[in-house]
Amino acid sequence: MQTQLAQMLFRLAWADGVVKQSEVDLIADLLTQKGIGLAQRLALMDQGLSHPPGSVSLEAPMSEHERLQCMDALVKVCFADGHPQPAELTLLGDLALRWGISANQLEQLRRKS
Repeated sequence: MQTQLAQMLFRLAWADGVVKQSEVDLIADLLTQKGIGLAQRLALMDQGLSHPPGSVSLEAPMSEHERLQCMDALVKVCFADGHPQPAELTLLGDLALRWGISANQLEQLRRKS
């Protein structure tokens, strides 16, 4: 699950073609908050920064709580620089639909971030 989350975060960060420093810092903080150890976090960061993730499973995590936690992290990355790009918003919207997250829930997460 942790590797999948990291891949999803980097896929979103790469959606506009470039990973900004604000996104890198936020992803590192989010992975730390998820309890990912330093060695694994560095490996995930190195992998995510070296190239856009190819095929990332975007299937919903098991529970509604996990889906909302993942979406919260993704929303934070999307709005990290204050200027979400259309490709980032499209990916976020597609995931919300796929995961059964309502527009209302998505807006609540955006306001939180």
